[in-house]
Amino acid sequence: MASGIKSTIDGAGRIVIPKRIRDRLGLGGGAPVTIAEHDGVVEIRPSHLDVTLVRKGSVTVFEPTVQLPPIDADDVRSTVERLREE
Repeated sequence: MASGIKSTIDGAGRIVIPKRIRDRLGLGGGAPVTIAEHDGVVEIRPSHLDVTLVRKGSVTVFEPTVQLPPIDADDVRSTVERLREE
């Protein structure tokens, strides 16, 4: 098993995911995750966004099934920079 970063579980059962991991995965507050347990290991993964196909004029686009927070130019810029580093 790969080594990782240590964290703790608080009294309410919450775990803090370290900032550098959240940044690398693009996880912000309220981001949906999937939690699974297998063979004594807890696995936390970013959840896929549920989308539907919608016709917009002459093109078909993916549209999320839930309301998402708006993004601004800083969000786009930081995502592009993060992807260029990978």
